[in-house]
Amino acid sequence: MMMFGYGSHWAIRQVALMWVWMTAFGGLPLWAVYALVKSGTAHRPGDGRRGDEPRHILSQRLARGEIDTGDFHRLSSLIVDGDRTSVATADRQ
Repeated sequence: MMMFGYGSHWAIRQVALMWVWMTAFGGLPLWAVYALVKSGTAHRPGDGRRGDEPRHILSQRLARGEIDTGDFHRLSSLIVDGDRTSVATADRQ
């Protein structure tokens, strides 16, 4: 008499399926936590220093040939002067 899988291979299959389900449902919450942490620490546009973005745009325009080096240096100095002005006005407030 075979009861409860004794004498057959059902017990091995059931244990294997149990491990598959445990891994899937145990790994899913871990993956979800990892994804939330990773998305919370990802770099977003606008993070960091405000002055980096205009300089990057100027560098791209120079690389594409839209402006020459003289314009690049003139506009870069305006950005630096603008940063100093905004810092000075923030200190006064």
